[in-house]
Amino acid sequence: TFLPPLLIVLFYPNAFIGALSYAGIACLVLLVCLPVLMIWVGRYSKQLKGPLRMPGGRVLLTVEFVVAIVLVILAVWQKL
Repeated sequence: TFLPPLLIVLFYPNAFIGALSYAGIACLVLLVCLPVLMIWVGRYSKQLKGPLRMPGGRVLLTVEFVVAIVLVILAVWQKL
């Protein structure tokens, strides 16, 4: 249990930071991009109505999605 992580840390000390940066990119996609797309599809493709709605409409969803995509591009660009 302890030997493989110990060997990885001893021979490649930056592995943990590198793994965290890739996990951050995945979290950005999962926690920002996908909810925006789900709201967009629910509201504007399937015409679903719910009791709770956030103001802002298409403009706010578009701005949030564009900001998330820019952050993903910057994070990937930084990894190159």
